[in-house]
Order: sequence, then structure tokens, then C-alpha cells
Amino acid sequence: MSFVDLTQKDRLILLGILVVLSVGIYLFELYKNNNLSSKKVVVNGTKIEIKFGDIFKEKGQKLIAFNEFFDTQVDDKIISSGSLNGKFIKKYCNYDKKTLDEMISHSDSLKKIDVNNRIHGGKSVRYALGSLCKIDDYFIMAFSHFDAKNRAYLSVSDYIICLLSMWNELDCYYDGEKIILPLLGSGITRFNDAEISDQELLNYILFTLQVSRINFKSGIKIVIGEDLKKGINLFEIGE
Repeated sequence: MSFVDLTQKDRLILLGILVVLSVGIYLFELYKNNNLSSKKVVVNGTKIEIKFGDIFKEKGQKLIAFNEFFDTQVDDKIISSGSLNGKFIKKYCNYDKKTLDEMISHSDSLKKIDVNNRIHGGKSVRYALGSLCKIDDYFIMAFSHFDAKNRAYLSVSDYIICLLSMWNELDCYYDGEKIILPLLGSGITRFNDAEISDQELLNYILFTLQVSRINFKSGIKIVIGEDLKKGINLFEIGE
């Protein structure tokens, strides 16, 4: 057996190569983990896939958040044409506005709270947050309060209570298909008692499912818009 007698210089070169390789591998793994395009976790036995994409391109029962009045007037004042519910009403709903309004007003699953005559327009009947109405393969849900200037807002406690109610409602009314959720609360909602990041919103969604103890055997997919990638680190989910 022969041995190579390394000089001090050779040892330093070899050590330098090993350090460079180690740092390179570490940086590659760090980049890969911080730029995941999807992540799978299990909560209460429910298989959950979290991914970036377009919720309207997914197969399953998709949930779309509305305000507490279930407004359907897409005029960029009450409802933005670029929002998910604006896109749903204008492009993906199989019914015209009048028919959709009738389906909402006659829904047995929605919980009416009171009537509020709003000075800036919109509907007057207010519904409980978290209550939902099934429209074909969509669930539309009362998600946010609306102030006098038709701006959506929530408190953190409202948000958590709404999510817990949502899980119970979905458990009652979904028919075994996979449930597709957006990142609820991102972009349009003003939290009046705290600053909530998109990462925290995602954590709240998973946390409330865990607290609910409900198991959706068909699975859940959370689809986050591509424009929100910078605020989400999927590697941290479940770690």
C-alpha cells in the first residue's frame, strides 16, 4: 500500500476545494428550499398540497371569498375586476348576475345576520362570516366585513373564527371532491388590529384546520397566486 505525501501547500489547496464544494452545496440546497414551487403536508390525516398557480385552472371544488353582503357588482368600486370573486362573476360563473343573486338570496346554507342600507351602494343583507353557498363546483363564502367606503377589513380574531367556521361548513357541504382554496386574506383585506404577512395567513389556514380536527379524505389544495411568491417560503411550512 502506498501513501501520497502531501505538502503543506497541497493540504491547503485540498482544504480550499472542500470548503468551496461544501459552501456551493449549502447555497444550492438553500436556494432550492427557498424556491420550492409546491409542498405537501398532512394535517389531521388530510393530505394538503400547497402550490403556486391559477386557482381557476384546478380540478375540484374551488372556494372563492366574497364580502359579508355577497356583492356581485363588478365595477372596480365595490368589487375589483382583478380580484378572484370579480373574475369568478365575470368569467367563470355559469349564471348571469341576476340568477346568481337569486341563488344567493335563496340559499339555505347562508346565515343571515341583519339588513344594512349602505349609502355607497351594494346589497343590504349581511351574512355571517364563514357561511358559504355552493354554486356548481364552486363554494362562495362570506369572508370579510365592509366599511362605509366599501373597503374590506377584518380583525385577526374575525379571521380565525371565519376559518374555523369555513372548515365546519365545508365538512357539511362538500361532496367528496378535492377542495381548492386560495390564500384567504391576501391582498384585499385590511387587518385593523395587526399586520399579517402572507406567510402568517398560510400558517393560520393550516393551524385552524388542525384545531378543527376535521379530516377531508379527498384532500385539500391551496393555490397561491404567482404574484405572491416573494412573500411565501414553502420550505418553512411544516418544519
